[in-house]
Amino acid sequence: MRPGDKIKYLRKSLNLTQEEFAKSLGVEQAYISQIENNQRKPSFEVLQKLYEVYNISADYILQDKIENPYPAASKVSEPVEEYGIGVITEGNMPIAFIERLKEDIENITAKEAFYASLETPRETVEKALKGKCILSRRSVIELAMALKQPVFEYLTLADYIPDEIKKVVKRESVIKMFKKLVKLSPEEIDEVMDAISKLLKPYTKTTS
Repeated sequence: MRPGDKIKYLRKSLNLTQEEFAKSLGVEQAYISQIENNQRKPSFEVLQKLYEVYNISADYILQDKIENPYPAASKVSEPVEEYGIGVITEGNMPIAFIERLKEDIENITAKEAFYASLETPRETVEKALKGKCILSRRSVIELAMALKQPVFEYLTLADYIPDEIKKVVKRESVIKMFKKLVKLSPEEIDEVMDAISKLLKPYTKTTS
């Protein structure tokens, strides 16, 4: 089955409407409808929410050979999937992002102080570095800022730039926008991205 078919099957097995299911994942009903109709792929955030809320493995959603949706019985030990910007690891973060994050963390000397400065737990970051969990978009923003790296680059590598922004706003304009947002907190930047995505949705419909 395709990812959308699997998500639809799981939703129905949970006896949830699309609206109820979407609300539990923090997304719009229309977005779930598009996924279930295989018009678009589930985002990293949706895959993470599926795991957090329903304990459903992202490996099960993305791979045909995984038959059990629950991670304890469906662990995959090697990168096998193409998704978004690059090859996906077992934890479904692009390898290009993980390699960049590893390199940037290795280059800092005061690692204890660095981890202590984060709201994202050190254990979560270390699991992500091993390809065993998905970092939220907010955590990616926080890590970029803590490591003094361009937020735009980290979000691009992690495939967290919303489709609405990619389709409507020129790359140079997006880079300038993030440079202006550096004084905000990771939470505030995350909220700004959501707000911009919602504003741009009508334009993506007319340009698609």
